[in-house]
Amino acid sequence: MNAKLFYLLQELKDNFSKELLNETYECFMNETHNFYDDSVKSRELLNGQSNEFYNKIASDFVNDLEDFPEMFFLSWQSVFEHFSKETMDTFNELSLLIDNNSDATDYLNGISELENGKAEIALFHFNRIDNYVACYFIGLCYKELENYENAILNYTQFLETFEESILSISKKEINFTEDTDYEITKWNVHNELGFLYNRISEFEKAKLQYSKSLEIVNLEDNYSVNHNIMEYENADNFTIFVNNYLLSLEKTRDYSECLNVLNFVISKFPNDIFYKKQKARFEEKVNNSTFADEIINNLFKVKKPFNLDSFQETKLISKEKILEDMIVEQIKYGFNVFGKKLEIYQDKEIFGRQYYIQNVNGILDLLLIDKSNDTLYVVELKRNEAGIEVVEQIESYIKGLTSQLKREVKGIISLHKPDKNLVELIKTKPNIELYTYEFQFKNVE
Repeated sequence: MNAKLFYLLQELKDNFSKELLNETYECFMNETHNFYDDSVKSRELLNGQSNEFYNKIASDFVNDLEDFPEMFFLSWQSVFEHFSKETMDTFNELSLLIDNNSDATDYLNGISELENGKAEIALFHFNRIDNYVACYFIGLCYKELENYENAILNYTQFLETFEESILSISKKEINFTEDTDYEITKWNVHNELGFLYNRISEFEKAKLQYSKSLEIVNLEDNYSVNHNIMEYENADNFTIFVNNYLLSLEKTRDYSECLNVLNFVISKFPNDIFYKKQKARFEEKVNNSTFADEIINNLFKVKKPFNLDSFQETKLISKEKILEDMIVEQIKYGFNVFGKKLEIYQDKEIFGRQYYIQNVNGILDLLLIDKSNDTLYVVELKRNEAGIEVVEQIESYIKGLTSQLKREVKGIISLHKPDKNLVELIKTKPNIELYTYEFQFKNVE
């Protein structure tokens, strides 16, 4: 059906008329189309149209976001991926003029903020939406903020509910399970999850996600569609997929599958020296797998981090994130932190690190649980000094989390040097504890 739509889009660009606009619009909205079939032609025809065309389809887009937001993936995403930034900006502006402060407004504003690199602001908008589809975009935000665990939770929740929702609808109405965009959406999310699991060194889970991805789109089809779509200056989408998949395979020591993938890649890029070197390296690993396993077991012994409890005197920490990383490492290796046996809190929706608290519009540093008594602690970290303003901040987090989790939450403030007013104020707050950090490097004589 693309042939008719492409013809009309070309005619509309060349010979605009109201009659032709209406005919093109009807074809656009009612005919089955897949813009991935000819991405080059799609980009050429979908960009540079009149504002009247974009305004006309924007009205349907806004209605879909409000009534059936799954249509973002089942119809609109394939359109937007072929829009230029200029076209997308125009379309968003027109859509916002049409919308009347509904969920669509938050979708549009959130997407716009994401495109402008403002993931924290985008989080605010997406968290206002009471629909599981928002989890996809929240996952995107967390990914951009390098909060990979919370990104995984949201992508997983989206994917599970999306599949259930589409299957339920397909039994009653249109069979969306046969829709290309449905499969492409699942494929994209599996790839995102593979990347995220790689980033947190959960390589078996990463490999599983890439395996599910390949069940939907095999290497040949992936190459056909993505080998010339540049994501970064020196890497196209196909290359990015391959490199991430190879990482998960190597880390799980699935060297045979590495070779299968590399043989395919080399067949497409016969002059690529990098992949030929990779192939030679994995062939050696296969031939010497026993010896390699022994080497790996010896080389990758876990090094225990230093113990914060042993430090005495003071050095300032340059960033809160460094202090946060140190605490997480202590927890990871079983050390007591703040005199307690703590772990990072997590459930199906929350991973307690840099988590966005919806009802207070704030991002916490850490949410920890004392496994000895099941007590929750929200932790606010300050790298140097802080005054009484930090109490108001953590109290808002405590209130928000208590409401969200329906359980008691306490607070911990950790900083280098509190002022006197803060110390005195904390004495009146039985649910908040105050800690300082101190450490130095000592010369052993």
